[in-house]
Amino acid sequence: MGFRALNYLHNIASRLGKPAARLAVIDRALANEGLRRKGTGRVTPAPSVEEQITLLLAATTAASPLCWHSNRKEPTVKEGPNEALIWSKLPCSGKGGDVFEEVRRETLGGTLEAIVLEISRGGFERRDAMSLTLNLTTETATIQLEDTGEEYLMFSSQKNTKSVDAETTVTIKGRYFVSLTTSSNAETFPDSFH
Repeated sequence: MGFRALNYLHNIASRLGKPAARLAVIDRALANEGLRRKGTGRVTPAPSVEEQITLLLAATTAASPLCWHSNRKEPTVKEGPNEALIWSKLPCSGKGGDVFEEVRRETLGGTLEAIVLEISRGGFERRDAMSLTLNLTTETATIQLEDTGEEYLMFSSQKNTKSVDAETTVTIKGRYFVSLTTSSNAETFPDSFH
């Protein structure tokens, strides 16, 4: 039996609290932009870790309500591929502690891939205390251990230095990244990251 994209999208939608129909539009837009492999007929290839992270970033940032203080207009669902690339390419701009040193890469996307790979290998024991917070207003991302608050990696383009009174943030718990290790094929994990 082949991989069924519909089941995969329903699973991801339930984990993210998003409508499956919206994720299907985003997934299709990612495929049209070359960020997701296309299938033939009704069979879609199982997504790689990179494709799953791209979908995650697109789903959580595109068509999310932005704080009214933001200078950016709210992106539409079909702008998901562009949003995902913007977030995936955010450079690492700071760190606290050494817990994330083994999985730290130059960009947010590369670091998230490394975290999923490390979890799939049985490493990163404190993964349940981990969270990813995307600040949609200031365009910053933070991966941190919630139990200490002192262990973190920060990603930012450093373009937005404006102070705001209210912000829109999305937080994704570490257990979501654990689920990515079980829904990917082992051969889809890259040996090196870009």
